[in-house]
Amino acid sequence: MAQILLAAIYIMLSCTAALALKILGIADVANAAIAGIVILLALTQIHVLVRSRVEARRTRREIAEIKRIARESARTVEE
Repeated sequence: MAQILLAAIYIMLSCTAALALKILGIADVANAAIAGIVILLALTQIHVLVRSRVEARRTRREIAEIKRIARESARTVEE
């Protein structure tokens, strides 16, 4: 559900930026549409980058916890 909401937000942001480019006279319709698509792709890439870093951090923490438990278990077995 959150992914759908984020996608909708990204689409609205890129459409708003494209519309602003057209209204302000910075670009014509075709160039504003292309700019909107580029903005949407950029937002998506930023989202993927942030999510992958968060996931990598989470994975490192989980692996460290598993290693710690394994060392404690090995110590317990040795005793």
